Parts: sequence; structure tokens; C-alpha cells
Amino acid sequence: MAASKPVRLKAEGTKALVWFHRWLGIATCAIFAMWFASGAVLLFQPFPSLSRAEQMKGAAAVRLGTVRVSPAQAAATAGGTVAGMRLVARAGEPAYIVDTDTNVVAIDARDGSLLAPIDGATAQRIATHFLQRPPAAVRGPLEYDQWIVDNGFDSTRPFYRIDAGDAAGTQIYVSARTGEVVQQTQMSERAWSWVGAVLHWVYFSPLRASFSAWDKVVWSMSLLASVVAVAGIALGVIRTLAVRRAGRKGLTFFRLKWLKYHHLLGLFISVFVIGWVASGWLSMDHGRLFSQGQPSPSELKAYQGRPISDALVQIDVPALLSLPPTKEVRIAVIDGQILLISSDASGNFAAFDARAKPLSAAALDGRMRGAIARAWPEAGPIDGNEVAATDFYAVAEGMPKTVRRYAFAGEKEISVYADGATGSIVTVMDGSRAAYDWFYYALHTFKVPGLIDHPLLRKILVLIPLILGFAFSVTCVVIGIQRLRKAF
Repeated sequence: MAASKPVRLKAEGTKALVWFHRWLGIATCAIFAMWFASGAVLLFQPFPSLSRAEQMKGAAAVRLGTVRVSPAQAAATAGGTVAGMRLVARAGEPAYIVDTDTNVVAIDARDGSLLAPIDGATAQRIATHFLQRPPAAVRGPLEYDQWIVDNGFDSTRPFYRIDAGDAAGTQIYVSARTGEVVQQTQMSERAWSWVGAVLHWVYFSPLRASFSAWDKVVWSMSLLASVVAVAGIALGVIRTLAVRRAGRKGLTFFRLKWLKYHHLLGLFISVFVIGWVASGWLSMDHGRLFSQGQPSPSELKAYQGRPISDALVQIDVPALLSLPPTKEVRIAVIDGQILLISSDASGNFAAFDARAKPLSAAALDGRMRGAIARAWPEAGPIDGNEVAATDFYAVAEGMPKTVRRYAFAGEKEISVYADGATGSIVTVMDGSRAAYDWFYYALHTFKVPGLIDHPLLRKILVLIPLILGFAFSVTCVVIGIQRLRKAF
């Protein structure tokens, strides 16, 4: 008797699922193995970076006494719309680093002239001061290499790569544009990162040099891997149910060793696999499904209160000269008023008004409250508090310890996390961003309440399923090789 139509459709659907999972699984099995193994390495060795404290420690102090040009004059020389401005020591002399709507330029704070990119000899002098020893070699200028490939470095390209010549294999990167040391790596970090962060994030410089290309490739690859994992879970459950309906013992009818291992491991760790792979896909969301947690241009404009170009007239040279010794002065606008943020040798911040008078934490908090109320007028009364060390959102997103949370008491469910030391908005935590943090950070890194304040335990709990996931991926690789040998 011919099978009924539902039965035929079910059989055909299962056959199609088997085909999809088999061949797409072969195409992605090595990727799964790479992600699990590199993720385990990444738990203990992050991508190399230069902390702000290290950067400020090695930077030269700004010679405030030699400043003769006001910020407004520097902005006029830079041209364009000013988005940000800093006063730094560039090759030992004071210079304004002006971030405009078109590029980043350096202006001599002594005579107001536009500064050309530094040369190799100047980069060597800067490196000597930073390293406290003459470097072994200077290479560049170069636009990209493996350790400056992130688009966060784009505004300060190109760079000189300086080899320190020490036993640790230290290399630093000096921006030819700003004269600042912005990256530092050591040989051990680079070695571990090749099998950790670089593999895990697919951070190969030829691809990562184009953020758009990298974003599309990794997003698509992660989505495909997630779909393959879902198909495998469905198929594993179907086959196990078939075993039980047939009255057989055990959970699988596979006799071949690797197929049996693959089926059984998949049954027990499938929830973790799909949760981890799918949440990893969300790391590439970049605003596709969830909020990126940043204020809109109109909200940021309202928070500032007035364009920085207009507000720069509030600052004169005598005010800058009266600042205490500093490694950097950031110039910002909050609620229409200039804010000067000075950095010491440890990277700590101190706030001053346009006349270089110190601003207390309470005074800065008052400015921030007023600015937030202007940016989100419909949100209702604001409740501002210091953030607890175990705050899920702050820890998950790696916010600075000086961050404050401003929650709205109105109908709009939103909190603004802002840096209580610099006044800058860190994250706008609306419902979409909060959901993202739970889907991505909680599932992918186990940064959840109860584990946030136990980092070693959290790493161990993440490492165990990563090891199991890698073992599961190995079964995929072996089965894939066997299938390909049989097919060809």
C-alpha cells in the first residue's frame, strides 16, 4: 500500500535535512573546530592592546607654558566641522589633535601651523622616550599590519612600527598623524593571538582591512554555522526518537564509531552549541537586529547643547596655561559648556571648566543630568547613581569603573550609562540593547549575575563546554573526511 502524503512529505523532508546537514556540515566543520579551540585560547589571552594607563605613562608631558594658540584658532586652521579636540605633546611639543568631519589633523599649539606627518627619525625619538631606551628598528610608515587592523585605528593611520629589541619582543606603533603611541604587543601575545583572537574573529589583515567586507563575510559565515547547528539538532532528535520508537536500547542506531560519537555528543551538548554559535553570530550584529547602544546624532547634539566649534571661544590661552601638569587635555562640550579633561601619568582624569577651575564630581554630575534631560526630554525624571561593581550591563560591555547610570522614571524604558570622570556617554541602554547584552554576553561569555564577580570560576565554566564543543567538532571533521574520500 502506498504511503500517505504526510508520511511521504516527512520522509522527503528528513532526506533533505540529512543532505543539507551532511554537506553543509562538511563545509563548516573545520570552522566549528576553529571557533571552539580559539575561543578557549581567547579566554586567557585577549587581543594585544595598549591600556590608557600604559599610554599615558610613556607619553611626554604637555609643555603648557609654550602654548600660544587658542583652541578656536586651531579649529579655524583645521577647517571643517570639529567633532573633537585634544591637546597633546607631539614629538615633545604641544599640538592640538583636531578630529573633523573629514579627517584628523595636527595643529602646532605654538604658532598655529598645520603639522605634516612625522618622519621615521621623529618616530624613533618618540619611541625612545616611551620605551626609555633606543629602539632596535623602525619600519614604516605602514597603513596596516596584523595588530593595527581594527577600524578603531583608522583615524590615526599610517603608523611606524618600532621594534624595542628587548627579550620580550616588544613592538610599539607610533601614529604618523598624531605622534602618539597607540598600540603595543609582545612576542608571546602575538603568538597566542594567532591561534586565539585572530582565528576566532577571522582577523586576517587582508580581509579585516575592509570593515564592510569582513563584517559581511563573518556575519554570513556565522549565520550559516548557526543554521547548520539547528539542522543537526533537529536531525539528532529525529533519529533518537526513531530509535526509541523501534524499541531499541540506547539513543543511537549508528554503529560506526565516529558517527556514534557525533550523534551522542551532539545530543548532550547541542543546547550549548547552538546557544554559543548563535550568540557568536550576534557579536556581528552591528545594528542589524539590535540597538548598538549609542545616542542618535540628534540626541548627541542635544546632549552637547551646542557645536564644539561654537563653544571653543569659551577657552583662552591663559586658562590652558593655568592647568596643572598634564599628559593630555581633552576638550568637550556638555550642556552647552566647555569641559576640559586632563590626564595624569596614570591615565586618571580630572575635570575643569573653561576657565580651568576644577569641577567637582557633583558639579559634573549636575551638567550631565541637565544634558541628558535635554537629549531625552520625553523620558521623565532622572535617577542618577554610581554603578555597582557587579552591574551586569557595565561588566558585560567593559564599561569604565567611573561610569554612572542615569535611569528614567517615565514610560520610556531607557538608562544612559555615562562616564562620571569625562562626561562622555558610554552606552544608551534601551530595551533592544539590554536584550542584546543578555543574548550575546550572557550566552557567549557567561557574564551573568553570580559569575560576574568570580572571573576564574566563570572561565572554567566556559572552558568545559568549549572543550566538549571542540571534541564534537573533531567528530564532524573526521566524518567529513571519510565522506569526501567515499565521494571522490
